[in-house]
Amino acid sequence: MAKRKGKHYPPEHYDALKAASGWYLQAWRHHRNLTLEELAEEAGTSKGRISELESGKGARWNSDVADQMARALSTKAGRIVDVNPFLVDERFTQIEDGFERLNADDRQTVADLVKRLGGAA
Repeated sequence: MAKRKGKHYPPEHYDALKAASGWYLQAWRHHRNLTLEELAEEAGTSKGRISELESGKGARWNSDVADQMARALSTKAGRIVDVNPFLVDERFTQIEDGFERLNADDRQTVADLVKRLGGAA
């Protein structure tokens, strides 16, 4: 699929939709430069349902719907609920993903290192 210039609104637009709908679905769709039709196809649902989910009018989301949308948007369900992608540094997301892939011992080692480095300032 050819990359096209995405439609982006100011962050306040997405925050208002988040307040109405409970999540940042439209922001993530715009961040991925997808149309309603493209996201609907990826998620296996209709354009109308995506529109209702984005606006908070009609269709409601639950954890299964959040997982379905997250897979279609190549992100995590929690991010769609809590993170406006236009306000997050992509490098942080990559670091977070890497941290989550660590086993428990390695996570603790990283956490200890961060604490030591924070105290060294």
